[in-house]
Amino acid sequence: MIVKQENMGLSFHYKGKLKKPQSLKKLIEEVTDICIANKWKFSIFDEAFPNNTFTDEGQFWETRDEKLLEEIFNRYSNLINSLSSVLEHIPILEGEPIEDYILRMTEIVKKNNNE
Repeated sequence: MIVKQENMGLSFHYKGKLKKPQSLKKLIEEVTDICIANKWKFSIFDEAFPNNTFTDEGQFWETRDEKLLEEIFNRYSNLINSLSSVLEHIPILEGEPIEDYILRMTEIVKKNNNE
């Protein structure tokens, strides 16, 4: 059986202030170390974000709407929890190709949602 790994993006949003601006360099070093240890891709912007353009799947940077961000975050959380539940309750059959397993799970979920 060949399983193709796909990547999924997930963003974390934090708000805070450094007590001393001089701490920024140390913070960047710490976060860089964490990214390297976990083999995560990362970028460091020295002065500003490219073109000063901010976008994210939660639409917060575009709208500054915290309620919309929370709604979208909850939607993604529900999808992740649903997928976890499906994987837990619909096991792959012995010898079943991964593609067939995903299609079978999809059909079961569609059927259950239509009932």
